[in-house]
Amino acid sequence: MLTLENMREVVKNLIDKTREREVPWQPEEESLRAERVGDGLRLPVTFASNSFVAFYAHSIIRFKRQFERTEVSSVFVFQGRAGETLGVWQLFPGDPDWQLASDLYDAIVNQMQERLGEQGMPLLLKDILNGPVQSAVEERQEDLRSQEFFRWVAGYWMLTFFRGEVGLREDLRIDENGAYFTQRRGTTPYFFLRDVYYDPEARNVSFAKVFATGTKQGKVRQREVLEISEDGKKLSGYAQHDGHKLIYSRLTKEEAGW
Repeated sequence: MLTLENMREVVKNLIDKTREREVPWQPEEESLRAERVGDGLRLPVTFASNSFVAFYAHSIIRFKRQFERTEVSSVFVFQGRAGETLGVWQLFPGDPDWQLASDLYDAIVNQMQERLGEQGMPLLLKDILNGPVQSAVEERQEDLRSQEFFRWVAGYWMLTFFRGEVGLREDLRIDENGAYFTQRRGTTPYFFLRDVYYDPEARNVSFAKVFATGTKQGKVRQREVLEISEDGKKLSGYAQHDGHKLIYSRLTKEEAGW
């Protein structure tokens, strides 16, 4: 069996080799199915929540970024070529080696994006799940869910986003079209909220933050998975790419001071 130090050394090498595009990562077939996690949180189907596998002559390496409600973890499974397990390593945010998992995840995602284009993987998975062509009815339902969420979320919020244990504040406003403004930037939107998954009954929502202006215009900053409090005054969850914690608190216009 592999020791912790063995697995740590393998992962460090995987990061370097993946960045050099020398690891044959591919999405696992099981990751093409929609996930139902916990007691009602339904994640959007994108490569950000998938398992990946690399096959070698004498071994198999599996890596999964998995989500359970507002908790995220990364799991490594090291196997022999016949499928026998040689080691399993699970990491959570705050663990000493969590950065290794985040670095590898980012490297794999970049590799997938290069292979299929920045929007190719999410659209490919969506096509596989929904069939060759999404019906006009399904597209309309998605639009209506987005509009319903934008009407609900419109207003002033205070976002606390965490870097480790340190919480940083951002004051923001969201309008009924999903435009996201920060107090510092004034009337110029910073992001647009897109690819919304909204389930008001389960009190869950996820969306992508897409840069509205600048050299990164149209690119996804991050996808967020959030749980809505019973009173509707808080959204709590995490960013999918690295698991950092997010808390949105609703403010009145007077409290916001804009």
